[in-house]
Amino acid sequence: MCTPGGSYAEYTLAWNHTIFHLPKHISFEEAANIPLAALAAAVSLYAHHRFPPPCAPAAESTANIHPIIAIAGKGSHYAESLVDESKGDTVINYRDGAEATVKKMKSSLGQAGHTTVQHALDAVVISQSAEVLKQSATPGGQIDFVLPNDLDVSPAIKSITSVKSVHNQPEFEDNQELGFVFSRYFTRALNSGNLSGHPYEVRPRGLEGVEEALKDLKAGRTSATMFIFRIADT
Repeated sequence: MCTPGGSYAEYTLAWNHTIFHLPKHISFEEAANIPLAALAAAVSLYAHHRFPPPCAPAAESTANIHPIIAIAGKGSHYAESLVDESKGDTVINYRDGAEATVKKMKSSLGQAGHTTVQHALDAVVISQSAEVLKQSATPGGQIDFVLPNDLDVSPAIKSITSVKSVHNQPEFEDNQELGFVFSRYFTRALNSGNLSGHPYEVRPRGLEGVEEALKDLKAGRTSATMFIFRIADT
């Protein structure tokens, strides 16, 4: 990341603390969408929210970091496959509007025996998503964003997660050690089946297919699917 050649290069260099071995059953196409999302999640969950790491999971009394309330749109069907309803997890469709989303969040919390939102992660980073979390989080709770922004979420505490903090970028805090530990853990999780790549579609014609793929995204013809472009197919 942030090295000469850019992400369009067919071959590139990577920091050795950010790489991990792929099991035989994981293709490069599936693996292509793992590092950015997985390392960003690791930084948010363990560097910012300070959740217990996988080697020392939370006790049942703290619900193993449940309930998880996921907010999604057309990709709700995929999000539902990742949560555990038996532990109070739920998926809320944001397309019903901000007011309805906040109401459903509070209702879901109540049904799971909770009254406050202590931790939130905003992977959309727009005013509407921030407002929903601001109205839902308890004062002093933490709202973590995956992009820098000037959104106000007070009285909650705001933090910014960037995978660049793992990639030796001086403008961010240093999370290289965390990146090293979790990159090795990813191999173990991939082997055990606890981690897998996001659903993906290999687009034809390599980089020449980027424009058509962007048009498909804009038109809403795909959802909850990562597009993969093989540079060699260009």
